[in-house]
Amino acid sequence: MIGGQASRRLYYAALVYLAVLGAAAIAAPLIAPHSPTEQHLRERLRPPSRTYPLGTDNLGRDLASRTLFGSRSAAAVGIVAVAISCVLGSLVGLIAALSVRAVDNLLMLLMDSLLSFPTVLLAITVVSFLATAWFR
Repeated sequence: MIGGQASRRLYYAALVYLAVLGAAAIAAPLIAPHSPTEQHLRERLRPPSRTYPLGTDNLGRDLASRTLFGSRSAAAVGIVAVAISCVLGSLVGLIAALSVRAVDNLLMLLMDSLLSFPTVLLAITVVSFLATAWFR
């Protein structure tokens, strides 16, 4: 099957790409060309060069280093979010499966109503509630 081999190659290429990105995030302190927080005000807004592979920002910080170190935080947030949703989803599923039919129907109604909201609208609502509670 030609289609099967092509999709398998694409799968392995994506797997290698993700492995390289993960390794770069883990090895960020070793491979980052500069400190991600060190400011060089005379080097502000420089275009990409050998010294600054992705250029610098408005405070003279190296964008390549900031991207490498930022990928660590992004990966941690993603892993924690998936872990929390796996635990909570498994817990709700177990409760629904092992309880009486009325509790199962109530939990499924709750989950269906949560899934019916658009994700962006739900995120805006959560952030607005947290912001009002946080900044009082």
